[in-house]
Amino acid sequence: MKSNRPFWIIILVSAATLAAYTGYWYWGAQKLAAFAEEQLDGWRSEAVDVHYAEPAVTGFPGIIRVTFPSVAVTDSKQNWHWQGQLVELSAQPWKPLNFRGSLRGEQGLSLPLDGRMVDMVLSADRADVLTHFDLQGQLSGVELELVKLDGAAPMLDEHVRADYLYLNVDQLAAGGDLAASLRTKVTKLILPKAWDNPLGRGLKEFQAKINIVEPFPQSDLQDSLTRWQANGGRLDINWLKVEWGTLGLQGQGRLALDKDLRLDGKLDGQVAGLAETLEEFGARGLIEKKVARLAAAGARLFSFGKTADGRPAADIPIVLQQGNLLLGPLQLASIPPVFAPAKAPVRISPPPEEADRGPVPKELMPPAGDKITPVPTAPVVVEELGPPKAPAAQ
Repeated sequence: MKSNRPFWIIILVSAATLAAYTGYWYWGAQKLAAFAEEQLDGWRSEAVDVHYAEPAVTGFPGIIRVTFPSVAVTDSKQNWHWQGQLVELSAQPWKPLNFRGSLRGEQGLSLPLDGRMVDMVLSADRADVLTHFDLQGQLSGVELELVKLDGAAPMLDEHVRADYLYLNVDQLAAGGDLAASLRTKVTKLILPKAWDNPLGRGLKEFQAKINIVEPFPQSDLQDSLTRWQANGGRLDINWLKVEWGTLGLQGQGRLALDKDLRLDGKLDGQVAGLAETLEEFGARGLIEKKVARLAAAGARLFSFGKTADGRPAADIPIVLQQGNLLLGPLQLASIPPVFAPAKAPVRISPPPEEADRGPVPKELMPPAGDKITPVPTAPVVVEELGPPKAPAAQ
């Protein structure tokens, strides 16, 4: 008679393995939920308020998922608000150093624009953030992927859309000047109407590989950018590709921020489609037609090179300076500052006080039943604060 001992050994080992994995999974789920709440609570400060609903943990025996039905973050200092739905953090038990954050449903965002709060609604077919940590628990990389992004600001009658947006940031080792390496790709981006320009609002493709020199100080965004600019922070553009309207360009160079926190610098570029763009500008009356024809002929004459896809291209500098984007001598667009300058506060002057004339004599009172027509008061005077005006010359 054969012994059943090997069979029972297999059963016991399998049961022990299953029990160990179950314990490990629930321990990991508890750790992930605690980590998610710790990250949200870490945003809290005197100026930032965070609220979130109790998370649900699901996914056993596979991927651990921690889902918050809603999350709300309000920053009273920077004056913005975000309301998120179905915020999910997930991890594979066998890859404990990689976390994926996902947003599902519509996301509400309120930002100050031109002195007023503007409410926006954002949605995407897929919105994922993948974070990588090293063995010491330090963040080593972030990947952002958005598919079919749609943003609407009904108050401004504005829309922003993109078929695909990808961003990868690798945090480099501390101690060097190079803070991070960045790769990004955007396809079929529709810019808001306020950013309309001679090339149109449709950006077919944007790709870049960038090194960020000098780390960003830990502070709010405006102060961080200001200090980064003062410390000599810059962007080394290793490779850039743009397909915008009839233009196609590739280049490399160096950009920084000016004192108004606008991009400033120069790229050495190969530009395809310049002749067609100049002719289009002439047809739209943006430059004189005769000048456009001559410039287009010159662009064709000097298009000695070729882009990666084989289009004839001319070597032309791309300059960002004083808020302008220039292709050689041709201005393509205006680049607004990251933060609009603060507007002067408004003082409201009350109407002049009337002297107390005492009670109205009976003989001046209207007969009973008649309506009293009120006398218009002096208008409210609104004036900008500023230095006193010099007296007019006599």
